[in-house]
Amino acid sequence: MTLAQKILTLLIVSEVAFIATAFLAIQFAGLGPLSAVIAALLAIALPVAVWGDVVGLMRLGRIK
Repeated sequence: MTLAQKILTLLIVSEVAFIATAFLAIQFAGLGPLSAVIAALLAIALPVAVWGDVVGLMRLGRIK
């Protein structure tokens, strides 16, 4: 595994951890209906962010 692949893998893990933490913080903040909207946006943002990193990993694997 190259250095760039390791960095992208760590990026995926950190994105998942960050969005999960933000999701929990919003749920406990008691923002009412706004928290549901923000949680829905986070639910959309996570797969999009991770998908972009996975595509980057795939391209790096092909470039070797």
